[in-house]
Amino acid sequence: MLGYDDIGKLKASLEEEHGKCRHEADAKNLLVIELNDMQNHYSELQKVTQQAREEATNVGDPALLRIALDQARKALSEAQFELTKIKADYVDVIPKREYEILMQSNQMLEEKIVEQEAKFAELTEEMKHCESELSGMIEQRDEYKRALQQLNRASTPRPQWDEAGRSLPCGLSKWNEETHGMSSQQKMQYLIRIMTKTTKDDGDGPKQLESKGVGESVPRFLRCEDPQVFRRTLQLRDCLLLTDEIWKQRKQEKETYKEPANVRRRSVVRRRMSQARFTPVTPVSKPSVACWKPFDEFLENFFIQVYGIPRIRLEWAYTYYEAITNHKDYLSLQEVKRIIDNELDENCHWQLFTWLEQAERLISGVATDISENEETEHLVVSRDQLQAVLYELTGPQFESKIESLLEKAIMVSGKDMEAHRNENRSLVDKEKMIDVKALFFKDPGEEFNPFIRELISLYGGIKLGFVEEIVSTLEKSLDNEAEIKEVNAAQIRDAIYVAYSASRVTSDAASAKRELNITEPTRKSDIEACIEWVMRPSINESPVQSIPYEMAVKRLRGSNIFPLTRES
Repeated sequence: MLGYDDIGKLKASLEEEHGKCRHEADAKNLLVIELNDMQNHYSELQKVTQQAREEATNVGDPALLRIALDQARKALSEAQFELTKIKADYVDVIPKREYEILMQSNQMLEEKIVEQEAKFAELTEEMKHCESELSGMIEQRDEYKRALQQLNRASTPRPQWDEAGRSLPCGLSKWNEETHGMSSQQKMQYLIRIMTKTTKDDGDGPKQLESKGVGESVPRFLRCEDPQVFRRTLQLRDCLLLTDEIWKQRKQEKETYKEPANVRRRSVVRRRMSQARFTPVTPVSKPSVACWKPFDEFLENFFIQVYGIPRIRLEWAYTYYEAITNHKDYLSLQEVKRIIDNELDENCHWQLFTWLEQAERLISGVATDISENEETEHLVVSRDQLQAVLYELTGPQFESKIESLLEKAIMVSGKDMEAHRNENRSLVDKEKMIDVKALFFKDPGEEFNPFIRELISLYGGIKLGFVEEIVSTLEKSLDNEAEIKEVNAAQIRDAIYVAYSASRVTSDAASAKRELNITEPTRKSDIEACIEWVMRPSINESPVQSIPYEMAVKRLRGSNIFPLTRES
């Protein structure tokens, strides 16, 4: 009998055989399915192949089609090449009909050109004839004009207005400026007003003038112990003559003064330090060296020399001071008053004098001598030449003032050029020429002519612009926390050096890029002298350590500071 183990084994083998049978049945089913799919795919391929064969039969062979395509492309390239060649060869060719139309238009235009050329030649001949007639008419007109002027002068005598101007207190230059363009009737009325005003001023003036006392702040030539000083009569022309004589003698004293070679000018700080400590001084005898006196002391000696009696000297000194105070329209008088009042450094006068000489030298350098006499010369410049020199002297930033200068120059030299033109008829085109001598001429006892006054105004504009640069730099160095803003000599010196480094105002265009050497001994001593004057707000007193900022600005505007390079 079979045991339980055998029965288990039989069951296991039976299950295994059953699994194999099921696996084989499933495999058969899968094979049948795949076979059916393959048969379906084969049927579809046969259909596609049949369709392709039918299409190939209808369209043609693909190889033949490719060959035909290549041949067609080659033929297209050849056709395009031929077309391009034809366009290049016949690009300028136009149709015959258009060519005939253009030929007809060209022939008509040629006929018109010939006709216009004939008319042009005829008009040219007529124009030459008219020009010759016009020249004759102009000459005839000029002759009639000269004859008319001679008749007017012969029939209606004209007053000698220049002589009247010289006799007036204002002088000839002021007279010519005020009466420029006036008729004789207007000049007569203006003369009557001046004479009436002069008579009234002489009669209404005070008999006594208040004395200024004997304090240290009073100029030496005005110090008087009496409460009042008698007022004398001083005409304007006499006042101008007296001013010219003052500067003449001051210049002589300046030329005789020589600074000792072994004495070096020190800065304000060093001088103050030397004054603070006791230093024994050994007397040095130098009789050949003159002492450069202050301006008020010089005026005192001048009035003593002119008016020996002390009382008369004081009266004329006070009268002169009152005259330069009242005549505010005269630059030369106001300059002296500001120097006396310590509002202007005296060196400003000599700096301005040097600058005017430089301007005259530059203008004379481009002038032309039109004098027929070899011993004398008559230099003239054109308006363009004068404008070019002024541009070189100041730069293009003062264009409006330069235009005004040119107008004043033409007005000043107008009469002189007219007189010279009447003497020499062979000179041509003198309306555009300017007499150099007339520009810088000044009659004794008269104010500067309009050209020099305008030139001085231009000088002041250049100086003011440079001072404003110094002031702006000085303002940055102020202590904003302090209640009273003060500046010292070191701050002013640094501001001046910064402004000199930034400023480039030169006398000629060729040196426009040349830098100014502020360490040069001459320039450095001038700067130190300027700082010393700024730090001395009171007359006849030593320089102070510091001054208020507002006072420093005012003193800088009156100091001798100017952006001018030294000439080579």
